[in-house]
Amino acid sequence: MPSLYSTHRPKEFAQLIGQSHITKLLKAELSKGLLGHAYLFIGPRGTGKTTTARIFAKALNCTKLKNGEPCGECDMCLAFEAGKFLDLIEIDAASNRGIDEIRELKEKMEYNPSMGKQKVYIIDEVHMLTKEAFNALLKTLEEPPSFVTFILATTEPHKVPATIMSRCEKYEFRLGGTKELTLTLTSIMETEKIKVDKKGVELLVSHAGGSYRDAISLLDTIVAATGDTELTFEEVRNALGLPDIELIHSYVMAIAEKNLSTALATLDEIFTRGTNTAQFTKSVILLFRDTMLEKEKAEEIGQELAVLSKARFTEIIKTLLEAYSAQKYAFDQRLPLQLATIHLIPDDDTAISLPSVKKAEKKQNDTEVVKEAITEITVTEPTTSVVAESASETVATPKLKLKRKKKKAVTA
Repeated sequence: MPSLYSTHRPKEFAQLIGQSHITKLLKAELSKGLLGHAYLFIGPRGTGKTTTARIFAKALNCTKLKNGEPCGECDMCLAFEAGKFLDLIEIDAASNRGIDEIRELKEKMEYNPSMGKQKVYIIDEVHMLTKEAFNALLKTLEEPPSFVTFILATTEPHKVPATIMSRCEKYEFRLGGTKELTLTLTSIMETEKIKVDKKGVELLVSHAGGSYRDAISLLDTIVAATGDTELTFEEVRNALGLPDIELIHSYVMAIAEKNLSTALATLDEIFTRGTNTAQFTKSVILLFRDTMLEKEKAEEIGQELAVLSKARFTEIIKTLLEAYSAQKYAFDQRLPLQLATIHLIPDDDTAISLPSVKKAEKKQNDTEVVKEAITEITVTEPTTSVVAESASETVATPKLKLKRKKKKAVTA
């Protein structure tokens, strides 16, 4: 059975959600016939770069184009949808990254299209090409045949040489927002007759990280794992392997109330159950983020959480983000979170903040410098003769000076 993602992959520009700023321009180019020979699609994974490239390739060869949209009915469109269109060549640069592959591409592109008007090369993850391969591709992009169109896609544009980028029309894809991802999922659920309660959909959207593909894949995974088409919030949580919501709330409230013993006890329970520590940390961070932005949600969990200042929220989230990043490299994933917890809820022995410690150290250092200076002050010349104006007697007056090197006597 095909996946939900492949089944519901958009087949025309109108079906693409969240990228209207790109589809509008591409459709205008197609309608006016003002087409480039190379395009660079930039954006995070799962935002529709390759899907848009395929639709654009189909439109370039459609014989009954309608306002920049492929008709979906002509022989070229039908062959395209059946996977039998020979003039679409898709290359994965991650596994075909050498100069030999680009040379082979260059040799084959000199031949006229077999079926359509344009021969379209889609090179995915183009940033993975070697330096030599990029040099070979550059020469190809400079003078391509009129019947060849290149569409390059990348998630890491900073790795693409400027000489390549300057020869392409650039389009930047955006991550999906909550509204766009929710619309995508609800549309698929209606077609597939899948029911997920509102909170369950919100949970899927929050864990998709702005990726349309990830959101659909998560839904597909849950439906396949449960074998159920009616899912509750708790079923979604369990299927995603997320920590117990009560333990998350317990830990969050312990942080808000500065109750160290409860916070550490909650972590012990998490570790005992074998819960994924990184997933727990991520869930806690997201909850703090949500309650910081939505006071009503904070009040539902606890009043102590609702009255936290923005500064305190920021401190908590930053500290937990550091712990989350450290967990990837820690020999024990529990340790960064335990240290973060102790940092956020210092006991009497560790209550002095880092700035206070630094100030105390500076004060102590300054005191030592003064003491050292005082020690170095000595009476180098105990008396100095001063002739009194009214008498010939001398008056001895003490004079303090910092210790300095004595001048050597100069002999005549």
